[in-house]
Amino acid sequence: MERLKNDIFFSIIIPVYNAESMINNAILSVINQSYANWELLIIDDCSIDNTRDVVLSFTINNSKIKYFCLEKNSGNAKVPRDFGVSVSSGDYCVMLDSDDELSNDYLMCIKEKILNESADVIISTMHIRDLITRTILNILPSNQLHIPINGKEACRLILSSWKFSGNGIAFTKK
Repeated sequence: MERLKNDIFFSIIIPVYNAESMINNAILSVINQSYANWELLIIDDCSIDNTRDVVLSFTINNSKIKYFCLEKNSGNAKVPRDFGVSVSSGDYCVMLDSDDELSNDYLMCIKEKILNESADVIISTMHIRDLITRTILNILPSNQLHIPINGKEACRLILSSWKFSGNGIAFTKK
């Protein structure tokens, strides 16, 4: 069955390494999205803690969450991110770090921006919060929410070097 033009499927990719103490909130922030057309790909860079068990506890009841473990530790997030993109099924990929969270309406906002702007890439605002009080300390970039970029060159720049913060960026696979 062919998807409707406005029915964007997202692949959220989380590279993890020894993330057992923080991955829960990242996963829950995806599960709690108001937009439900997504898959979550968690790519483990050979963690030596209980990250695998924590992630697998979510996959039992949710077929939209998939866990992969690399054969050897790469030492950086680029390799797991690239692997995630290669196995993803989404029209757009969204990068999320294991210690970060998406707002509940993130995918819906990104979808609307993609449809309104015909964007290839969306760079989102990041809120930096105090871990205890949850007070917003800083917002990056400070002047715009969900910045659209078009063109294959922007996608190549992201995938080849991760010059942009990998977190909260959405890009098309075309």
